[in-house]
Amino acid sequence: QMVCDIDFRNLGEKEVDSIQMNIICFDDAGIRLGGRLVRQSVRSIGEALYSASFRPEHVDGATRVEASVEKVWFRDGVLWRREERNVREYESNLLPEGHELDRLRSVAGPDAAGYAREDDKVWLCVCGRANRTSDEICMRCHRERGFVLRMYSFAAIDSTLGEKERALQQQSRENVERSSRQTEKEVMEAQRLRRRKRRKYRRVIVLLAVVAILLAGLRWALPLGILKTADARMAEGKAADAKTLYDTVEKWWKGQFGAAEKVEEAERVIVSRLIDAGTEETLSQAVGRAEALGDRTLYEAAVLKQGILAWQEGNLAKAEQLFASLPENAEAIAQRNQLVYSIAREAKEKLQYPMAIERFTELGGYSDAEAQRDDCIYLYGRQLLREEKYAEACEQFEKVTGLADTVSLLRRARYALAGEKKEKGQLQDAAMLYESLGLYESAEELGRECRYEAGVAALTEDNLTAAAEQLKMAEGYLDASELFADAAMTLAQQAMDAGDEETAIGWLSQMTRTAEVSALYNQAVYGYAEKLQKEGLTEAASVEFASLGDYSDARARAESLMYSLAMKELQSGEAENALLRFLDLGEYEDAAERAEACRQQLADAAMVTGNFEEALSWLSQAQPTETVVRQMNRCRYQLAKAAYDAGEYEDAVTWYQACGTYLDAEEGVFRARYAMAEALEKNGEYRDAAVAFAELGSYEDAAQRVTRCEDAWLSAAYVSARLDAENGNYEGVIRTLLPYAAEKLPERYRDIPAMLEAARLGRAQELIGQNRPLDALPYLEAIPGNSKAAKLLDAYVYAVIGRWKDKSGVEYIFRRDGTCTLAGREACYGGSGYELYVGEEPYPTRAVYQVVNLRNGTLTLKVLADGSILRLTSVRDSEPLQNAGEEEKQ
Repeated sequence: QMVCDIDFRNLGEKEVDSIQMNIICFDDAGIRLGGRLVRQSVRSIGEALYSASFRPEHVDGATRVEASVEKVWFRDGVLWRREERNVREYESNLLPEGHELDRLRSVAGPDAAGYAREDDKVWLCVCGRANRTSDEICMRCHRERGFVLRMYSFAAIDSTLGEKERALQQQSRENVERSSRQTEKEVMEAQRLRRRKRRKYRRVIVLLAVVAILLAGLRWALPLGILKTADARMAEGKAADAKTLYDTVEKWWKGQFGAAEKVEEAERVIVSRLIDAGTEETLSQAVGRAEALGDRTLYEAAVLKQGILAWQEGNLAKAEQLFASLPENAEAIAQRNQLVYSIAREAKEKLQYPMAIERFTELGGYSDAEAQRDDCIYLYGRQLLREEKYAEACEQFEKVTGLADTVSLLRRARYALAGEKKEKGQLQDAAMLYESLGLYESAEELGRECRYEAGVAALTEDNLTAAAEQLKMAEGYLDASELFADAAMTLAQQAMDAGDEETAIGWLSQMTRTAEVSALYNQAVYGYAEKLQKEGLTEAASVEFASLGDYSDARARAESLMYSLAMKELQSGEAENALLRFLDLGEYEDAAERAEACRQQLADAAMVTGNFEEALSWLSQAQPTETVVRQMNRCRYQLAKAAYDAGEYEDAVTWYQACGTYLDAEEGVFRARYAMAEALEKNGEYRDAAVAFAELGSYEDAAQRVTRCEDAWLSAAYVSARLDAENGNYEGVIRTLLPYAAEKLPERYRDIPAMLEAARLGRAQELIGQNRPLDALPYLEAIPGNSKAAKLLDAYVYAVIGRWKDKSGVEYIFRRDGTCTLAGREACYGGSGYELYVGEEPYPTRAVYQVVNLRNGTLTLKVLADGSILRLTSVRDSEPLQNAGEEEKQ
């Protein structure tokens, strides 16, 4: 049995219950040998790794397996399905173990697996995870997408490490060359001394010749000689001397001999050596010289090393400033983050929470900075609470309400702060704090007490408005309700006397509706409505009058205003708004007739613009007069024509039928049905087309089309099944005819069910003849009315299927799939006649038992090996006797 052990990592927060895999096996040539959907229970919590084992279909000769997750069931009942439209194929970025992977991990960390890259399908993280193009954070390692692609691509890594490696290689070559030149120089010096001794007598001549040559070749020989000397100095590592010589050539022979480039080259060497020296003085020189040279790489390297040196010397402020001056340098960013993190941690350890909070906040998503910041805020809040600085403590706790017991501490701080404010006489502020605490301790009662005292104080100061507002919020405390009613009534009466009905309504609407309050309220609303009417706000006035019901003549005035508004809208072409108003007016004057006129106007306008569906909607709401019915039929007819022209034949049929006998609508029904049948035939839906043509009776050539569609639907399968039946290919017959088994078939194809039944019986007999009776069982059960099948089903090999126990309780189980459990031993079984075959492999042929008797739930078997008798009793339970997931082939 092939077993696939697969490791998973749960990248979400849900707990996985089980996984369904699609496992497909292939041979060496890539030909599919078999496949199977397999479901396995697992248990995963968080992002921990977990494993699951899957047993695919048993296939011989498999050399390659493809596996894909098809479904995932979660513990909370959520089901995830694989959708082909979301599948992305990509090439993995994983690197083999070796030097290149080590280089990558030296920069990106020990979990690095391959260079980061991005295409139009996925982006691959440095950890090897393929992420969707819409994901900004890696689902596995939580690295930020932009940072990963910028810092850990092949180009970035090669730029970071390649330059250093090339510099080391160059330095090695220079050392070798310098050593070689030194040896050569020593040999040449010895030879020169010997020549000097031999040629002393020629000294004067040689001197004169040299002078002559120098004078003649001053234009070329001198600068070239200086350059050669400078090159030698460079080879000896004396870059400063070489630079002086290169400068001389450039000064006297400007722009010639490539001296300017050599000056820059020498300067870069000097700067590099200053950086390598690594002292404060040399690094300062390196920064200045690199900046003057315009070499950004050397400049950043020098500044970065200055920052590291300052950090090592304890000058953290300078180090941070230097790192911050390189905002685009990845290493500087990393160094600054580490520095700020260490400063923040130190501040936290020293209980300097404000500073720690500020520094952790600067770090954003770096490491666990956000969690550290929240912890500092929480600890700072507790510190402030201990120091009885309740306002500041509240401010801190409100930022981290999701942590630990923060909510409880926040309530405690607010409660204490409210008490402070109450003692100081800041009653409204105290009340607001108490009210925010809900049912916490006695906060609700204290809040009302503060409101009451504030209201009484306002009454003492004759500030009725403030008093009423506070006493309203103190409702239920002592006599707050009575005091509020007195203040509100006084304020409402004052507003009425001043002609401010709106303010009066505001106070009166908050009061209990006593007779006095109701009378004054109605008077205020009536006066407010009159004022709105005078100001030309007719609709608002009508709403206010309508709210008064039967008070005075308010209802009549509301209806009058509504009617006038509807008439204005009708005259200005806003028929739909006018219709709604007329409908609201009911039987008022001629509102019903006006509403009918609006509907007709809206329908006419829709018909003019060709919007017949909208016109039909308006007409269907109107009184069904002869004219309205005729217009409705016209709309339906036009909708039917439009649907027919658009190929929406089913809708066309519906609209034509709704027209009744209007024009040629009856003919239109047949025409649309015929076109719909033609469309089905054209789309290859021959069965539905045949049914559709049959419903048309003798219309045009529908009868002939029925025959043609039926043949197109069934002829090929019928002929193929006939040939397979003649050749004894029962599987072919079943496979071909099974899709038509439940169909209502035409008369000339009515023998298809009989052909299918015969094929099933033939296949079952064929399998029984091959000693595979249990494979034949599904075929026999599929033809329950067949007498031959019923006789074959009476065989003992089928009758023993079930769960049995002997007198000592030992179980014997015979399953439908041909497997069995005999006294704890797993095996396969079969049988013929009275004999039952048992073996280790499927389709055994060795007879082990002989059925002696089977009746009344008792099975008596003779063990052929020793002649002993085995009596078994049937056990009835709900345990399935067929392998989970097995499918019958027919």
